Amino acid sequence: MKSLRSRRFPRWRLTLAVLALGAIAAPILEASSASAAVDQRTASSVPYNSAVVSADGWLGAGGVDVMSNYGHTYGGPWQCVELVNRLYSTKGWAPAGSWTGNGYQKYDTAPPYLPKQPQGQITRVGPGDVIVFNTRFFATYGHVAVVDSLVGSSVQTLSQNAFPANLGAASLTWSGGSILVNGDAGKITGIVHAPESSISRVAVARNKDGRLEMFVIGQHWEVYHRWQTSPGGGWSGWSQFDGNVSGVAAETNADGRLELFAVGLYGEVYHRSQTSPGGGWSGWSQFDGRIHSIAVGRNNDGRLELFAVGLRGEAYHRWQTSPGGGWSGWLQFDGRISNVAADTNADGRLELFAVGLRGEVYHRSQTSPGGGWSGWAQLDGNIYREALARNKDGRLELIAIGNFGEVYHRWQTSPGGGWSGWTQFDGTTSNVAVEANADGRLEMFNVGMHGEMYHRWQTSPGGGWSGWTQFDGALHT
Repeated sequence: MKSLRSRRFPRWRLTLAVLALGAIAAPILEASSASAAVDQRTASSVPYNSAVVSADGWLGAGGVDVMSNYGHTYGGPWQCVELVNRLYSTKGWAPAGSWTGNGYQKYDTAPPYLPKQPQGQITRVGPGDVIVFNTRFFATYGHVAVVDSLVGSSVQTLSQNAFPANLGAASLTWSGGSILVNGDAGKITGIVHAPESSISRVAVARNKDGRLEMFVIGQHWEVYHRWQTSPGGGWSGWSQFDGNVSGVAAETNADGRLELFAVGLYGEVYHRSQTSPGGGWSGWSQFDGRIHSIAVGRNNDGRLELFAVGLRGEAYHRWQTSPGGGWSGWLQFDGRISNVAADTNADGRLELFAVGLRGEVYHRSQTSPGGGWSGWAQLDGNIYREALARNKDGRLELIAIGNFGEVYHRWQTSPGGGWSGWTQFDGTTSNVAVEANADGRLEMFNVGMHGEMYHRWQTSPGGGWSGWTQFDGALHT
């Protein structure tokens, strides 16, 4: 594969404006919104309580106002942590009040579903990520800055209550797994990634009658779904479930009932299922344990198997003890990873894909249907998210997102056999899901640059692909 680090992309947030959005109850400090675009990053100083950069001036016009705390370094409302808290709450990346602490503490106090990498092991940097500075950078309190863009190895950041003149615009260098401040790697603790980097915000599964059903997470952690009105046909409007979650996965039970799995805002594991194939839904039920991300596949005998990444990168799985029945406890695999995807080979053996902590691509499979597992094997390439589905002829196809949003795919050259090289699609994305239609054509779903929802499909089973088509609905960042 050619380098997957060739382009920069914003990590986008999907909001379904056509539906009522869930409210965040805890109050947050509001910046006065600028009436026109403001960007004073090159000014010698900006007066206190004025916007340095307005919300539409960074993060692809999806930021919040960056305010000046000039003259109020140890007081005043516009501290560095206030910008991070307000941005993440506004975009639905972290509930208000959930990310506490002074600047240097933000790495340790980050919500468990936000992936993070320590200094020296930073393999990706993207818009919305939070760089945490220690007390060598600023005594007593440390500092935090938000990544606006990445140009080559130059990291462009914005922050509040920064020096000089409280402007908060700084360029850092990403090199050798570290972020450097004027060539010094010792002033930064690590980076906390915006949630899209390893949590699945979109999932898709096929109903018993062949209609695909899609599940997405809104700006404030709401769960929405929509479905094909006929197999391979048009789509319904959006419908909202109760509850708020940070990640989703879905699969079809042996009797045809869809089951939806979700990661709670603090790592809890939930699931709910259709009460009859294609029918209404049960309420949420909670599993034990706390995790970071989730995937699900179906065994040859119809038993679902759930795969999860623990809060420290551990890989776990559990399974139904009978088709559609109760569940085993969690069992740990070896290795540490950041996210997972799973599907069933033509011969009934589950195959599990994982992204390593440095973006490596790994996979392992059952050695017999429903049986034990092989060890991890590595494929070439470096990615940050993946999705997996099976073609009509039984060959698995892997969809991957590169470190800067490029979309790639590769496939087994024969059912259960070796793998092709990587081929790139046009476009960029932050999240992806894929499933086979009733006629065997794969269909892919992703979140676009400004929160748009797109899909594309094979024009014949196992064949070429259509272009991207946008779903209806007012979706915005």
